[in-house]
Amino acid sequence: MVEIVSLSRKYVRAEVLGIREEADLIVALAGAMNTGKSSLFNILTGASTKVSNWPGTTVSVKRGYRRSHGKTILFIDLPGIRGYYGATLEESVAKKYLLHEKYDFIVALGDYVTPEKSLYINLLIAELFPRTIFVFNKVDKISIKEAKDFENYLYNRLGVKIISISAIRETGVKELEKTILELGSDKRSLYCTNIGIDYGDLEQYIEDIIKILSNYHIDQCRTSLRGLAVNYLAEDFDVENYLNNLLSETDMNRIASIRERARENLKMNLADYIITKRYEFIESLLKSSPLKKIFETTYYRKGWIDRIIEIPLGGVLIALGILFLLFSAIFILNTGFPLTTIFSMLGLEEISTILETYSLSGLLSALIGFVTDLIRSSLTNAPEPLVSLLTDGILGGVGAVLTFVPLIFLVSLGFAVLEDSGVATRVAVGLHRGLSRFGFSGRYVYPILVALGCNVPAVMLSRGALSSGERLAQILSVPFIPCQARLIVMLAFAQAIFPDRPLEQVLLVLLIYVIGITISIISGAVTRRLFIHERYEPELLLELPEVHRPYAKVVGWISWSYTKEFIIKAGIIIFLLSIFVWFLSYYGPGGYVGNKFEESYGYLIGSYIAPLLSPLNIDPQKAPYIGFALLQGFVAKEGLLSGITIMTGIENPVEAVESLGLTTVQMISLLIFLMLYVPCLATLSVIYQETRSIKWTLLAIFYMISIALLISLAVYYTLSLM
Repeated sequence: MVEIVSLSRKYVRAEVLGIREEADLIVALAGAMNTGKSSLFNILTGASTKVSNWPGTTVSVKRGYRRSHGKTILFIDLPGIRGYYGATLEESVAKKYLLHEKYDFIVALGDYVTPEKSLYINLLIAELFPRTIFVFNKVDKISIKEAKDFENYLYNRLGVKIISISAIRETGVKELEKTILELGSDKRSLYCTNIGIDYGDLEQYIEDIIKILSNYHIDQCRTSLRGLAVNYLAEDFDVENYLNNLLSETDMNRIASIRERARENLKMNLADYIITKRYEFIESLLKSSPLKKIFETTYYRKGWIDRIIEIPLGGVLIALGILFLLFSAIFILNTGFPLTTIFSMLGLEEISTILETYSLSGLLSALIGFVTDLIRSSLTNAPEPLVSLLTDGILGGVGAVLTFVPLIFLVSLGFAVLEDSGVATRVAVGLHRGLSRFGFSGRYVYPILVALGCNVPAVMLSRGALSSGERLAQILSVPFIPCQARLIVMLAFAQAIFPDRPLEQVLLVLLIYVIGITISIISGAVTRRLFIHERYEPELLLELPEVHRPYAKVVGWISWSYTKEFIIKAGIIIFLLSIFVWFLSYYGPGGYVGNKFEESYGYLIGSYIAPLLSPLNIDPQKAPYIGFALLQGFVAKEGLLSGITIMTGIENPVEAVESLGLTTVQMISLLIFLMLYVPCLATLSVIYQETRSIKWTLLAIFYMISIALLISLAVYYTLSLM
């Protein structure tokens, strides 16, 4: 919780989300979706941003600092608000913060592009929380004079302080900062808005509830009694829960009876009535505002993309086309795939090799290899265990982290381009109808396609889900999709299974992709019914912003934010556990064993894992090798191949796989198990990061291993019969 003390002291001690902070002022940033709130937050706080999950949820709340005129301002960036009482988890977190935490002011952000929506959300906030400043972004869309006229008009009509800014051009930010500091002086208590929306036939019921609430100690400049009454009548769950903790049981029953009488007398849904009255109030404001003519032309108009997406087949085709082009470019930059495979099939191996060598992943691998060789050559007289620890353990752990960074940055960059341009919402709408039958909204298409490159950012993109249930279903389902690291394993096995038969190799790889994606989509329905106990098809409630050229600054912020979060949180876990796996591979009961794998702890562990593979009738002498390879694949899927090459002593991965002595049926079944059984350590660490739950992380592991066993056994016995 947040504890505020007198500003006569040098600092205010504040505990936000369980973390102690120091600040002179605390300002909450709230507002509608797609109005530039995150852009403003980044400008105000710069590099000081920290991300925390709201207690008991997986929703991120950002906090950052700005030092100005000897004062430290702590900004809290809350999730966007839609305001139609069908609250998502993100919206509920924003309201809970504003209801239960302590802060000095709220900055409610709207914009001049969508004035009606912006005013609705800002008024919704200010009506309940009087210490609210209105900020209208994208002032560059109108003239400075027009903006000033509108500011004065709203201040005279509503008594609300309003500031016009352009977050992208950073205009008006200094004025906002100055206003916050002025209102944060000793006279700040004088600023307290009083939004007076006339709710017609509902007014008598509002007054009856206010009379009951006035018997309780409520700071009416912080939380309006009228706002509480209106939102309670609208059946706002968070407000109702707030009052339930504040009022006696008798008074809760009294206000419940008032709401029931209002519902019976008006003979309609009270939330719908209140929303209608708010929009009538906003319409009257806009009609008589100095910018009436401008506002009349700013309402959203459908473009050609929207008209195509409204056609069921057209929406699917254009959505898939956009995503295919974008993510193909990302994968080509990162590894050269799929161009490398295409050129190899055409017999142009030289071009394929050049693309793979000079891709981002190839260059990073070359750099890590160069540093490894340099360390080995520099430490020729050092003990072998030390050299192995530095090269195979520590540098191997660093390399495992670094190889993920380019892909995560590129995927985040691509997603940011789609999101900021307004195209992302169109893609989600186009694919929603098909995915909703399996328990996912249209937004699940982003994690699916991103997972083809890397499961780590795909799990992180589950934050775009519109409910906590769908988000958890995405987290449990998306790791089934084969990533680029698994592609390397697939290609090696395919060449070992079908030597000199490229067509069969390609068909096998395609089959595994089809199996992985199909299981991922079907898993949505399974997990929502089996684990989350939800059976309804998700709705897709999205604002459709104008399609426009994405802003480089915003795209950069979003991309770096995701990448930095991965490096700090998941990277540390990968690094430490990579060293642990090195220890298991190179040490045994007798001490350091080097390349004598059969004397290592890894072989012992592999022997315990081997029974898991017994239904595939694998040779007991070779099963521990595969068992420990599974553990190495748990750290990084590339580790499956490197582990097999180290254990067998054969450098060529294809020949190393062949040396295991498996039949064609066993190799195909084993390959399917390897592709499905569990994602890499990086993905599991992000699953824990997103769920904040050991229980769900362990359940994810058990669930994926179970599905992998069932599918691989089904394939094994089917192929054996054939």
